[in-house]
Amino acid sequence: MNWQVVKRDGTAVAFDVGKIMKAMEKAFASLGDVPDRSILQMLALRVSADFMPKVSDGRISVEQIQDSAERILSLAGYAEAAKAYILYRKQREHVRALEDSSSRYASLTKSYLERPESTGSQEMDAVYSLGGLMLSNSGEVTRHYWLGSIFDEQSARAHNDGWLHIHDLEMLAPGSAGWDIRGLIQKGLHVRGQISSRPPRHLNALCAQLVNFITIMQNEWSGAQSISHFDTCLAPFVKKDGLRPEQVKSAMETLVYGLNTPSRWGTQPAFSNVVFDLCVPREWKDAEADPDSGIRYGDCEPEMQMIREAFFSVLADGDTEGRGFPFPIPVIRIDRACPEEREIFEAAARYGNPVFARNSPPMEGFFSWEGGRCSLGAVTLNLPRIAWSSRDEESFFRKLEETARLAARILETRRQVIRRFFDSGLYPCTKGYLESLDSGYCAIGVIGMNEACQNACFIHQDLRSGRGQAFAVKVLQFLRDITDSLDRFVLMATPAEGVSQRLAELDLQTCQGIRTAGTAEAPYYTNSSQLAVDATDDLFEAVRIQERLQQFFSGGCFFSIPYTSKLGSRELALLEKRLQEKSFLPVFAFSPTWSVCPRHGFSSGRQESCPVCRTEAEVWIRVSGYYRPLSQVNKAKKQEYQDRKVYMI
Repeated sequence: MNWQVVKRDGTAVAFDVGKIMKAMEKAFASLGDVPDRSILQMLALRVSADFMPKVSDGRISVEQIQDSAERILSLAGYAEAAKAYILYRKQREHVRALEDSSSRYASLTKSYLERPESTGSQEMDAVYSLGGLMLSNSGEVTRHYWLGSIFDEQSARAHNDGWLHIHDLEMLAPGSAGWDIRGLIQKGLHVRGQISSRPPRHLNALCAQLVNFITIMQNEWSGAQSISHFDTCLAPFVKKDGLRPEQVKSAMETLVYGLNTPSRWGTQPAFSNVVFDLCVPREWKDAEADPDSGIRYGDCEPEMQMIREAFFSVLADGDTEGRGFPFPIPVIRIDRACPEEREIFEAAARYGNPVFARNSPPMEGFFSWEGGRCSLGAVTLNLPRIAWSSRDEESFFRKLEETARLAARILETRRQVIRRFFDSGLYPCTKGYLESLDSGYCAIGVIGMNEACQNACFIHQDLRSGRGQAFAVKVLQFLRDITDSLDRFVLMATPAEGVSQRLAELDLQTCQGIRTAGTAEAPYYTNSSQLAVDATDDLFEAVRIQERLQQFFSGGCFFSIPYTSKLGSRELALLEKRLQEKSFLPVFAFSPTWSVCPRHGFSSGRQESCPVCRTEAEVWIRVSGYYRPLSQVNKAKKQEYQDRKVYMI
């Protein structure tokens, strides 16, 4: 019998009936009763006859041989030996799993240490460091726990095969959270069993506690920590103590420098944002801010302006080398009744810090979770794969619904697991400020709408075309109907730092002829329902298309505006006002590229070398909402930056 046995690693060896005899002999030996060799030979031949119909092209898998061995032992009356054989087989599988795990984690550690440039694919903020190594290794363990022990086989296979992407598998944690800091102001920094702080009485103390609060919470959540009503809540401290502008700026420096210090897993700064009201919210105007002094929030609008002037002055100054601060990201609630402020637009023109968000309609997600609201998990659907595999529009929507329903099941499982962890005390700091996670949302996102239009055989045009846009509207309305029908779900515009590369690479390996953006060496999918980055340099054409599409999302929308001309603060203020009055974009930001020389500091635009001393410069770009050095982003985002057209303004 010239059969080939296919082993678990895919290699093939010549069939040897003696190995079947040896395995069964070990099973009998564990019972203390080894039969005569002739009986073992007879059993081995019966095993061979049993699996013979399964031989294909002279090949049989080792698992099929073992299945036959179990069956023949039972049929021949050796039930106890069959049980022992099954146990022996399970033990061997366990040993192999341990050996595979040991080898995999050793390989993972070696790969991380030898290839520092490859560490930024999924955890975009993680830098090459000991903390980054710890995150890489622990993240791999946790990822296998989610996929191997929590989610069912269909869910894990859908993620591994690339039909969808389950976010934040490297942490047993919820996603993003918004905090109302009135709780911190009233309670102080208090975690059971840990060193506690009394409620802050002065602005400096509040800023120091805010830094500690955000960095503590960031270690129990995988995503952004958002502080709502930042200027409204801090202003009473300025008024009560009669602080001068330089004192307020000193407090803001404490906050900004503290939040940009690497302090969370992976040697990363806390991913944080602060939301500015500009005007006291109507429902807060008569509310008491300080019981001792009787100060009301409505009395503090001049002090709110002092907070903003100081905060944005710190951002516009940059650090000691002229580098901008990535965090906290300032989110400006734009409202026609509120004033325009020079400091905000000076920071926008220099470093691109501020993000502008409409008060209405409310938008959950990446930049503006309200206090007490949170995200428990997110799953992104691979639209280009679904389009490529569909023979017509009807089959596309059938597959889309199947994938979306699977995503919802995955997220419901994650919700239950995270809530169980919360109830058991796995997140002690969070539990000190949130009574429950009942307000938590789950997010279903999309990626590659542009490439889905190109790959759909019934469209074959990009998202700039009328047919592409009509199809995108239909897809988003379909998905919005699904999320609205579910309990506490949102439709999210996926930021896609690492997932855009991962899914595109998987599809090029398995989907013959599929179209991606980028190159064969650095493929990627376009974020959510955005236009291709090289589609147009006409800002208002892009705005018109995105207005039509972003209305369907209930979370995560972000429209980045890269531009070439050196616009000053006044020009940006005028452009912001025009976008506010003439468009319906929910969230947008101006995104200049800038560079830093370690000796001569800041330069506008992309400068590969310092204009003064020709030393290599550090180029910073906005990646999916926040700024990163170009040298530290993954290859797909580097390629996306190379492909990007900037808007002619």
